[in-house]
Amino acid sequence: MNKLFIIVFVLMACFHISSAQNITVSGTVIDALKNTPVKGVKIMFPGSDDVVVTDSKGRYTINNINPNSVLLFSCKRYKSKLVNVCSKSSIAVILERDTRFLEQTTSIDYFFCFHYGPSRDKKDSTARDLKWIFN
Repeated sequence: MNKLFIIVFVLMACFHISSAQNITVSGTVIDALKNTPVKGVKIMFPGSDDVVVTDSKGRYTINNINPNSVLLFSCKRYKSKLVNVCSKSSIAVILERDTRFLEQTTSIDYFFCFHYGPSRDKKDSTARDLKWIFN
């Protein structure tokens, strides 16, 4: 009976030690250019199919992660970044913009409007005619 008790106790102690090795990591993700939080950043880590996404204030929390893991931070319009956990419980990540994506694209299209006069010939519309059409 004592041997069984000792074996169970040793197994429980080993399980407790192995589960104590996992830590909880939290932090924020910040834009390098604007110094503002980035929402919607995907955080992936090895050994799990789970993906953690930052909230509207750029905050995230990952539970039960190995202290020697590497986190991959990726988001549209930003360069992906690998970060070593190194037993840290709080990690602030600064993401840089990816220059392949444009911040804003403005397209201006100039067009000509034609109308037909009383003699059925095509005439260019003037600004006065367009003002009359759109009012």
